[in-house]
Amino acid sequence: IRLVRSGWRIVYAPDIVFGETHPVSYASFCRRAYKWAFGCGQVLREHALPVLLDPRMSVSQKCGLLEFTGFYAMQALLIVYLLLVGIVLPVVSGLPPADPLVLFLSGTAIVVSIFLPSLAYLARHRRLSEWWPFALVCSVVYGSVAFTSVRGIVDGLLGRRRTWIPTNLRARSWSLVPGVVGASVFGLLLFLVPAWYCPAVLWQPSMYLFSMVFLFAPVALALYAPRRVEIAGAGDRAGRRSAERALRAARALSPSRVLTRRRLMVLLVVSALSAGGWTAFHWGSATPDHASRVAIDGDRLLVDGAGFLVKGIHYSPWLPGTGPGKERGWPGEPTVSRDLEMIRDLGANTILVHDAPQAIFPLARRFGLMVIYSYHVDWQSIGSDGTFRARAAEIAGSAAGIGREPNLLAVLLGNEVPEWVLKDRGVEFLDARIRSLYDAVKKAAPGVPVGHANWPPTRRLTLPFMDIACFNLYPAWPREVVLAGYGNYIDATLKPIAGGRPLLITEFGQNSLETSEQRQAQVLSETWGEIRSRTAGGVVFEFADEWWKNYDNPTGPDDYWRRAHAPDDEKTHDLDPEEYYGIVTSERNPKPGLEAVHVMYSASPAGRGRGLLFSLPLLALFGYTLYVFRRGR
Repeated sequence: IRLVRSGWRIVYAPDIVFGETHPVSYASFCRRAYKWAFGCGQVLREHALPVLLDPRMSVSQKCGLLEFTGFYAMQALLIVYLLLVGIVLPVVSGLPPADPLVLFLSGTAIVVSIFLPSLAYLARHRRLSEWWPFALVCSVVYGSVAFTSVRGIVDGLLGRRRTWIPTNLRARSWSLVPGVVGASVFGLLLFLVPAWYCPAVLWQPSMYLFSMVFLFAPVALALYAPRRVEIAGAGDRAGRRSAERALRAARALSPSRVLTRRRLMVLLVVSALSAGGWTAFHWGSATPDHASRVAIDGDRLLVDGAGFLVKGIHYSPWLPGTGPGKERGWPGEPTVSRDLEMIRDLGANTILVHDAPQAIFPLARRFGLMVIYSYHVDWQSIGSDGTFRARAAEIAGSAAGIGREPNLLAVLLGNEVPEWVLKDRGVEFLDARIRSLYDAVKKAAPGVPVGHANWPPTRRLTLPFMDIACFNLYPAWPREVVLAGYGNYIDATLKPIAGGRPLLITEFGQNSLETSEQRQAQVLSETWGEIRSRTAGGVVFEFADEWWKNYDNPTGPDDYWRRAHAPDDEKTHDLDPEEYYGIVTSERNPKPGLEAVHVMYSASPAGRGRGLLFSLPLLALFGYTLYVFRRGR
């Protein structure tokens, strides 16, 4: 650098060959990595800024300096990146930084950038058949000393003084065990934390490579054993003393001790992988006790101790010509199973049902779905003591039964108090009625979160005693939501009402009659973008169009919302916006909204039961690396 900045031109002579003895052990290898990183840190500290500001140096020379000496600085940035994306972000938000396609492409680009230089080198020398084992082993061995390299670059940048020690002397591999175990734990966390909190992060192929790199550290320590040191050429006294010191260092690890440590290291790795596989398998199994599954942590819902973002679908099973009441039961298991399979394939993790038979729980559990169970409350008769007490007893008795279901996420006590009822009865009366109902349900099922599906017209009914704050919130109504903007309304109006409790949007969507099916899909995507970053999740309203809706219809084409009772409403698909909220038709034909929901929910954390599936690439890559490493020794 000094020569070039002084005006000299450097020419490299390719016929001059310089060879270096490779470090004799993993401890020596770590020492060399530290020294190289330390030196690069010194160079960057001393010369980076002057070189970048020197007008006499070309852009290629400046880039060459940064590329060569910045390798270890990039390792430091990489560890920070892995810590944030692989551990901090999944734990804090449970949300991936991008959708699966973007994650896959970016992770692939990182892997390609790591392996491309060695591919180009061996292709140039017509040794391409050696590339894959060579590149893989080099990446895991060099990558396993990343923390050592980062320590070196930091010490060099900070100008710390260090005593120079020859690389191959005093190599004590056993002293590295704490650091190696720490690196392997970091590698295990890079896989387990995303798999638990945000499996979508594991769409990045690079995450498997980085996890394996750190997990490989104990194996590298065990298998990268000291070699015999030859004394050929040690003719003078100084050479003999140096060689004897090297021999003593190599003999410090006798074959029996190396074998014992090697077995211990392999045992550590096998134990870690076994623990990871067992944990992934455990995630996929059902937990028999509801109380240990669902909990509340501040404004988050937890399931099995992990943050749970509700990706819900409002599910009503009624087919054309049918509807609730009129002595009709729910459709049979084949119909419901087909619907739940479609919902599961969307990436949803929850369904919301109204007064469904308890058989919905095992069916939903079969498809990995949690259930929000809503009870109907007749708000018009809320003032009748006898009627209310009878309904409260029914709800409490039912809650005692479903409260033992392991996939019950929450119970909702009624839906949308009419604005006129609130005005007629008053906030205090309704608050007291709902509180008594809440107390009865909590006594019957104390471990179950309870809420009420409120809506903007009755937001004054804050119900602070509820475990979760729930609101049905649509972007096109009422006017105050439209004027404020969907996300702003959540922040400014609903979050203060939630008061630190989990805020759940129990209905959101758009009917396809007043706009179009394409616009419905767009609204769903836009609305979910506001919900997922601000709340505990949301429930799309709804899965399928319902011909029966409310057993009423518009009285004329000029005003959809001026309505009259229609006792045979379920027999025809009328021009009623309430019958067009489905993302599939009543016959289960998909609308564009179906694909929109699939995209937006697939970009969120996947089901915990996929943890074992995500672990297979890591195990396969680790096993193959171990194979080629041992074979290539």
